[in-house]
Parts: sequence; structure tokens; C-alpha cells
Amino acid sequence: IKVPMLKVDGSNWIIYKSRIELAVEAQGLPGYLTGTKVLPPHPGAGKALPDWSRENAKVKQIIAASTPDTLHLKYHTLNSAHSLWEALASEFEQHSAVVAIELRRKLQGLR
Repeated sequence: IKVPMLKVDGSNWIIYKSRIELAVEAQGLPGYLTGTKVLPPHPGAGKALPDWSRENAKVKQIIAASTPDTLHLKYHTLNSAHSLWEALASEFEQHSAVVAIELRRKLQGLR
């Protein structure tokens, strides 16, 4: 799945979000995006910790490869793919709602 680059202003957030979710699901890793796959406890984690770290990094890479440098630098210190995803969502979800309302208003004006 080709994931489009997220625009700095988030104007393509809705399609970007959908494509990221599909790409992560295709890798069998949706829990890292949704937060249901959490960091295992360190003592006695055994193989679970390296597996979690590797799979979490895969999801972070999918996101990082499709975000502009300015956004990457803003959020690169976040440790989990879920926290990165939540940060992007909180920045652009509201913006997307405003864009949708504005588009709807413009379309109604064309009638």
C-alpha cells in the first residue's frame, strides 16, 4: 500500500489516516497504532520486549516515512507508535473537521 505524504497543514489527513491504518494492518501490526499492543514489563519480559521494540519500530517507520521533516522532528522523541499516532491525530483531527465543514459549505454554495 502506497501511503501518501502527510501535508504539513494536514489538509490530506483523512486519506493519510486511512492509508496508514491499511498499511499497518497489512503488516499485521494494528495494535501498535491503536495502543492495544503495549510495552511488556521489563522484568521477565524475555523475548516479548525485543519483539515489541522491533514491531513498534516498524510502525513508527511507516509513519515517519510519510510525514514531512518538520512533523518528524516535532514528534521523533515519542517512544511508541501509538503515542506518535495520537499526537498526529490530536493535531489534525480537529483541522480535518473544519476542512470538511468548509468544503460542505462551498459545495452548498454551488447549488
